[in-house]
Amino acid sequence: MAILPIFVAFAVVVLVVAILGGRQQKARVLALAKLAAQEGWRFRARSLGRLPRELEQIDAFNRGSSRQAYNTLSGRLTPGERPLIFHAGDYRYQTQSGSGKNRRTQTHRLSYLAVRLEIGPTPRVAIRREHFFDSIAAAIGFDDIDFESAEFSREFHVSSDDKRFAYDLIHPRAIEMLLASSPERLELRNGWLVVTNGERVWEPHQFVSWFKWAERFLALWPSHMNHQPGAAGRRD
Repeated sequence: MAILPIFVAFAVVVLVVAILGGRQQKARVLALAKLAAQEGWRFRARSLGRLPRELEQIDAFNRGSSRQAYNTLSGRLTPGERPLIFHAGDYRYQTQSGSGKNRRTQTHRLSYLAVRLEIGPTPRVAIRREHFFDSIAAAIGFDDIDFESAEFSREFHVSSDDKRFAYDLIHPRAIEMLLASSPERLELRNGWLVVTNGERVWEPHQFVSWFKWAERFLALWPSHMNHQPGAAGRRD
């Protein structure tokens, strides 16, 4: 007999959580729709399914199963004379652990900004904050790229398919900006720049902050590397 009250109490808790979660999601959709209207962007709350194919190799979008992009903002950033197309919004995927009766599914959620650079294929460059295990990996030979700035090398882990390209991209002014403020992870691949903050969902106003950050970062792009994203023309 004591089981029934416990079951009822649990059901009530689940219902309350579902209602609150639904209200929070509805409020988020409305806030993002309002933001899009104010900025002249497009907004789609429904799932897009997968992101553009070029983005599927980006680390944040290459994990787990049941991958979905939703609450999607689309528009243009202006780091130079020509605007660049962006997609931003929320993303989720699932991972499984355990086996048999102990098998569990976990849903991961994050927000992102993806900017198409329109400068042709680019080498992969990944910039993220240093983690504790990076020092262990370095000790057994899995080291990242070091820079002249000891502070930057201490704070950030950088990997790339092309070390020379990474050095050109992360020049002293870019290093200064990254040290002052940066996302948890910044990845360049297949002509796209992607900004994420780990598995964290941004508040609506934070999207604007990261859009402005990306514009400032891209404005520092060296002109001799293909051509500058958003520039009027190619330099010969």
